[in-house]
Amino acid sequence: MYSLVLKLRRLFLSNTTDRRRTATVDSTSNGSGEDHISALPNSLLSEIVSRLRITDAIHTTTLSHGWSGVWHSAPLNLDDSQLRRRPGEERALDELSNAAMVARVSSILSSHPGPFRSVRLTCTGMGSHREALNSWFGAFAAKHLEELSFLSLQHPDNVTVPGDLFRCESLRRLHLGGVRLPAEAAGIISRAGHGHILRELREICLYRCILQGSDVETLLSCSPKLEELSLVSSSSCGRPLRMRVHSHSLRCMLYWVSSPEELDVSAPPLERLILWNDDTLQWSGCKKIMIRSAPRLRVIGHLSPGDHVLQIGDTVIKNGMKASATTVVPSVEVLAMTVRFGLRKEEQMSIAHTQSNDEDNMEFWKNVDSIQCVRSSIKKIIFDDFSGEECELAFLTSIAQNANLLEEIYIIPSKKDFSAGIALGNVINDLFSSILWTSGYCRVEVLAGATNAWNYQIASDLSLCDPFGYAISINDNIVKLGQ
Repeated sequence: MYSLVLKLRRLFLSNTTDRRRTATVDSTSNGSGEDHISALPNSLLSEIVSRLRITDAIHTTTLSHGWSGVWHSAPLNLDDSQLRRRPGEERALDELSNAAMVARVSSILSSHPGPFRSVRLTCTGMGSHREALNSWFGAFAAKHLEELSFLSLQHPDNVTVPGDLFRCESLRRLHLGGVRLPAEAAGIISRAGHGHILRELREICLYRCILQGSDVETLLSCSPKLEELSLVSSSSCGRPLRMRVHSHSLRCMLYWVSSPEELDVSAPPLERLILWNDDTLQWSGCKKIMIRSAPRLRVIGHLSPGDHVLQIGDTVIKNGMKASATTVVPSVEVLAMTVRFGLRKEEQMSIAHTQSNDEDNMEFWKNVDSIQCVRSSIKKIIFDDFSGEECELAFLTSIAQNANLLEEIYIIPSKKDFSAGIALGNVINDLFSSILWTSGYCRVEVLAGATNAWNYQIASDLSLCDPFGYAISINDNIVKLGQ
């Protein structure tokens, strides 16, 4: 019990700047015997208790009569990993079975009157606990849950999210993993009498979920304030997945190792569209991406011209297209592509990112001066997975000789090998010292021993102007490339 009092003291000290109160708490710790913490306003006590680990927060109810109701009046923050692990331990407690975990979570959710601020359930298998799962989501809806992270440990076929998900009107962030969405969602929305059920929802992430084409459309239709939609390793289990994404609030859409056959987008506020597959995976079939309305779109990638057909408004960007005024997409400033040398990059952009592969066509780069965006738009190039092949050097030479506004080139070697990076640096220095730069001056940096810092968190962070422009240095620090 004394250790709990010390935790309360530390939390109090970290959340107040009042020196007089700090001195009072210090006097308590020096053995005065007076309980000054309990004399704090209930609102402050509730805030302190809400920041404790869930097990410690519950234990405050046994401190004294005055503390018995504090936890019940504080917004609930529940993380089931704290039930399974002791502080400072990474290993799960073997003696706590899955059934015991379900029972403990159920007890906490039923005994707390709400509101629920945050619930994170990632350590509990629910495949054989359907009744408990229904009661949990019923509590989420009734007790005004704001943030939910729910990850099923079973195969997604075994767990379907209860329909009460669509009654959680206070929900602001929703992360679901390893589940199916309820088939009756459309009926729930219809019976509600209005479409905007999840009226406060700002962020959705679906991880390793099994989706139907209408699932995303249903979520969007009842979420009028949604700004970020992420599909991570989610699929339709082998069936063609065609998604219709229409929203008046969506700013970022991310498909991370998730690849719909067809994507139909109409989202005027959309600023970022990210499509990413792991290097060990390949795009299968032709992916048609139709962006009917996205006048604010400024970041898009990674596109593979041989696999994707991209249409933005009336502009179709695809393999084999010819440069013309109608192929300019003026709002796009940051473009990431997987380049097969020999294919034109004709989208207008102010920043370009490329990734190498083995298909060479050196002759193509001799005609790069005919590409308008190279001459008048490109300011920065980040070349990832660079191996120093002649076709890659030809590409860099052509860019240097034709890009009038080019300011920066960053090269990330294909292998995290410091000595190889040094050798490539020498090759690049010899190359660029022998050519005439049209931009007058350009910073060139070979990042020896570095790797691309590309990850889900960076890709979805709207505060970053260029999510592709980060690398992990040889010292394992994340560094920003350029301005």
